Amino acid sequence: MNRPINRFATFLVLFLPLLSFSQQAAEESVWLSDLDLSKMTCVMGVPKTNLSIRGDTMRIGGEKFERGVGTHAYSRMLIDLHRKAKKFSAKVGLDDGAYVHASISFYVVGDKKVLWESGPVKHGEKPRAVNIDLTGVKKLGLLVTVNREDISENYA
Repeated sequence: MNRPINRFATFLVLFLPLLSFSQQAAEESVWLSDLDLSKMTCVMGVPKTNLSIRGDTMRIGGEKFERGVGTHAYSRMLIDLHRKAKKFSAKVGLDDGAYVHASISFYVVGDKKVLWESGPVKHGEKPRAVNIDLTGVKKLGLLVTVNREDISENYA
């Protein structure tokens, strides 16, 4: 019989994302951390702007990040792009403060199609780069999932 492990798994979904929007001839970048995070769902706690889910400095694989979003798996956010975005760039990973056995996956979805997936991400791994062409995409979904039954301490 499987029993949930009662530990808090920290995972920093460091979506250091930049959405690039085309505004006539000029290009503008928008940080995910500058968007309304009340639209982001998170199974435990509240997503944090420029901090880990626990309120600490964001660190992935020993690298410190000053900008981004700290959340907990399971987590999702839907962004209406109105077909104006050109690209999505981010670094994602499991926060160094996470439970050492935590394992999560990141997905970027555009108009109900998976545009990018990380595969399993584990504690101590370096951040993974995401660079996606969003030309023509209306809705962008960002999803963080757990690769084990125990969702505690899965901080992205």
